[in-house]
Amino acid sequence: MLATDAFHQRRSSQWTDEGWLRGQNFQPRSTDVFVVGTAKSGTTWLRQIVHQLRTGGDLYFEDIHHVVPVVESAYDYQQDLEAEQKGFPRCFMSHFWYPRCPKGGKYIWCVREPCACAYSYFKMFEGWFFQPGEVPVEDFIRDIWLPQGEPKRSTELASYFHHLASWWPHRNDPNVLLVFYEDLKECYESSVRSVAEFMGIKDEGCIRVALESGTFEFMKQHSDKFGLKTARKYCNIRVGLPETAGMSKSKVRTGSTTEGLSMLSAEVRSKIQKKWEAVVTPVTGCASYSELRATWKKEKKEDYCGTAHSNGLIITVFN
Repeated sequence: MLATDAFHQRRSSQWTDEGWLRGQNFQPRSTDVFVVGTAKSGTTWLRQIVHQLRTGGDLYFEDIHHVVPVVESAYDYQQDLEAEQKGFPRCFMSHFWYPRCPKGGKYIWCVREPCACAYSYFKMFEGWFFQPGEVPVEDFIRDIWLPQGEPKRSTELASYFHHLASWWPHRNDPNVLLVFYEDLKECYESSVRSVAEFMGIKDEGCIRVALESGTFEFMKQHSDKFGLKTARKYCNIRVGLPETAGMSKSKVRTGSTTEGLSMLSAEVRSKIQKKWEAVVTPVTGCASYSELRATWKKEKKEDYCGTAHSNGLIITVFN
């Protein structure tokens, strides 16, 4: 089995401390749009949506990393965060928790059920950092995913739970749009239109094209554009893995909202729930993920697919 410290060494080799610090010190424009969220929360899906909205359907890119840069790794990949981009507004992605994320832009914050995130996180590395069957999924979650905590250093990722807890108090900020992954699946068109409104995009043609090319099914058909080959190649070279390791994998897999719950034992689900109660509940007052979604909908005073007005923006909420 892959040792925990070996996994973290490989994981941290996806960036350098200098690159992370440059990302944290980036000064965005007020019109810049960031897709933020913990790993496997739907950030790749939303990057495709925002890029399609701002360009009216551009697919002339090799990797989504190239057109919607990740702020914490852009310097290491020789990307200039200050550069103009294809389409307006400029768009970026980040897994930074709130204290480390560059301030001054607009933020689409995506959240996904924790068991789904944990299972999808495992699948992202299976066949890349370790071979299928080498690491049992529940060992991975118990030994690697769950022990993550509050960052001790500025160049360390926050856990799923600390990331969520850090952004929750800002959910109603006028420059923050909260999008639940499950709602994006259940009410796709309403979600895309809310994102467009938040970005300031009113062109119906661009919205219609984005509705077509931003679907999960469309992304599956073009999965090579979402394999993060740049990141994998960079990491492979730094840790001594074969240059082609993980290159056949795409971040667009099943898009399931229930797979994590069905694939994990009651014991592991209970451990995840206890971590939620220890970290998230004290900040949100919500005892579970489902209660968090219900609280959000209650705040927006909606219980159906539609729109509610908050802070002068149109926010889509769902049943």
